[in-house]
Amino acid sequence: MCPHSQMYQVSKLVHGVGDQAQPLGMVVEVVSIAQAIQLIPDYGCVIHPNLNAANCLDLCQTFWINCFLDKETYQAVY
Repeated sequence: MCPHSQMYQVSKLVHGVGDQAQPLGMVVEVVSIAQAIQLIPDYGCVIHPNLNAANCLDLCQTFWINCFLDKETYQAVY
C-alpha cells in the first residue's frame, strides 16, 4: 500500500523475460467475482509514447486499485 495515496498496487504475472514475456492468466467462475474494480496505470518515471485508453492495460505492467471510486469499493478493499 502506498502511504501517501492509501491505494494498493497490483502487477501482472508474466512468464519469460524481456521481449519474450507473456502474461499469465486463469479462468475464474463468474460467481466468484464480487465486483469490478478500477485500475489506474502506474506510469512510472517515463510515460510510454503510444499509451492511450485503448492499450494501457497491455502496455503497463503495474496498476493502482482505485479504492475511492465509491463507498462499496472502499469498504471491500478496507
